[in-house]
Amino acid sequence: MSSQSTAHQCSCGDHKNILLPKAYPILAITKHTELEWNFRVAKDFDAKLGQFVEVSLPMVGEAPISVSDCGDDYVDLLIRNVGKVTNRLFELNVGDNVWMRGVHGNGYPIEHYHHRHLVIIAGGTGVAPVKGLMRHFSEPPEKVNGMDMILGFKNKEAVLYRDEMPLWRERQNL
Repeated sequence: MSSQSTAHQCSCGDHKNILLPKAYPILAITKHTELEWNFRVAKDFDAKLGQFVEVSLPMVGEAPISVSDCGDDYVDLLIRNVGKVTNRLFELNVGDNVWMRGVHGNGYPIEHYHHRHLVIIAGGTGVAPVKGLMRHFSEPPEKVNGMDMILGFKNKEAVLYRDEMPLWRERQNL
């Protein structure tokens, strides 16, 4: 038996298959609007800003969700309630599990943005994939030579990340 086939048959627990969903607890839920909520979910994998995960619920389905921010042990996922899977997610509470697989995508090449002037333009739920990027370059703001953030929303009730905006406005050009 070749070493290649032996390795392929290995069923030890130190191999992570990003294609298999795993249960993770919801750590916090923040309601931005009636339709858009942020779910902070525990994680044990590396995630970069600009990537996404597949979020699923058994017997319901799966949906790709952008990582809006992340820390050492969590990912933030802004979810808009628009279908079967997201409707069921909105019925969950802190402590309940969601299943995630991934992380997918390459993420932002953040190191290439340092000491440059950035312009970020996003609207609606499209702000979520760049939210962590805006936070990263606002804390501390010296990481870039300036950042202009142009964010658009349907109306004042649809504005996301209101709590973060004062910091962005104070340290960059919002």
